Formats: sequence, structure tokens, C-alpha cells
Amino acid sequence: LYIEFTRPINLELEKINFRINDEIIGIIEINKNLNDLENFAEPYIDEKTKEKSIRKIYLVQNDFLKILGKKNEKYKVGTGTIEGRFYIDIYIKDLKTNKTFIIKRDNIHIYYESAGIKLFSM
Repeated sequence: LYIEFTRPINLELEKINFRINDEIIGIIEINKNLNDLENFAEPYIDEKTKEKSIRKIYLVQNDFLKILGKKNEKYKVGTGTIEGRFYIDIYIKDLKTNKTFIIKRDNIHIYYESAGIKLFSM
């Protein structure tokens, strides 16, 4: 999960739900401030606006493999065995207002390779 923002923010990455259709098949509980996540690249400075983009990452691969199985044996997502679509819901909490909002990603493509899983969202 890659996150970019232009100044330190008071948001918390609460959790990520993994769903097939409307069924939750797994949950990753995170509860970390976005500012405290690992950097994944040097900050990017926009040439026009001169704003600095802070780039953070939260790796979900190991949790994802626990949910689906190392060889996709639990749900067989993307193999034609299971009907339906794969989704993730990202829960972010505003620590100032204590309100949580959900980012729903519904165009998820999953590929298993010998090197491990690859997950793409468009």
C-alpha cells in the first residue's frame, strides 16, 4: 500500500479488509499513524508547485498470503474456481475528529508467481 501526502498529517491507517463480493475473507489490523509508516522513496518535489510529496509504504504481502494461502489454495481467487470480484477496503481515521473514512478499491488483479504474490489495483 503506497501513500503520498504533502505535509505531515494526523491520520491513522486503521485496518484493511479483504473481500470477495460482500464477504470479508480477512482483516489486517494496523492502527499506525501515516507519518510513522516506512518511507518507500525520497520525497518528491513538484517543479511547478514546489510542494514536497512524502512517500510512505505499508506492506500487505505477508498478511495477504495468510488470508489466501501461499499458493492461493484457500479461495483460489482469479482461477475461475470462485465466482465474484475481489475488493479491499482501507480504513483511515482522522485523529482530530475521530471520524473514520473508507477507501474502497474494487479493481484488484491478483497474480501468483514463483517469486510470490503480485497485487495490482487500478
